[in-house]
Amino acid sequence: FVTTIGSQGDVVKVLDFGIASVLDEPGLAVTRTGAMLGTVTTISPEVAVGGAATPASDVYALGVVAYLLLTGELPFGEDKSGATLIAHIQEPAPSPGRRARYPLPPDLEALVLRCLAKAPSDRYADGNELAQALEECSVSGRWRPSSERPPAPRLVIVDSAELDLGGSASDVEATRPLPRRDPDPP
Repeated sequence: FVTTIGSQGDVVKVLDFGIASVLDEPGLAVTRTGAMLGTVTTISPEVAVGGAATPASDVYALGVVAYLLLTGELPFGEDKSGATLIAHIQEPAPSPGRRARYPLPPDLEALVLRCLAKAPSDRYADGNELAQALEECSVSGRWRPSSERPPAPRLVIVDSAELDLGGSASDVEATRPLPRRDPDPP
């Protein structure tokens, strides 16, 4: 979602109301042994094989979302089948530049592919490292929703453990979906 914080416009809020887990609670069993939790279309390879989710797992999921935003397609299909799950584990992500409707800068394509690396150690370590890479990308700051230049966009990363989900009506009203973008960049 894109929102405004104070006078700062076009602040991106990433909202995730997905699966949450409770750690270190003796006697609390939220899953059975060997169970996997995640969304098949965005699950990281390490979580798909039963490993722990880490900040690098979140980077993988953000890479899937970035791929979708740039190409209009998910890297490994839109179904929730075992084939999609296996593709996340075994197949390299297809080039987003070959699927996009317009040319992608090589550094942006490399950034997305790094997010989708199979090994967590080959990805950005966390959202902060990814945000820094995005700021250094050749297209950073070039997005314009209208003819007037808005204030510089800002990426805000919030640890879900720190979220106050109470909110107020004004918080909800200030949040709006991203505007549609012309397929041909300026």
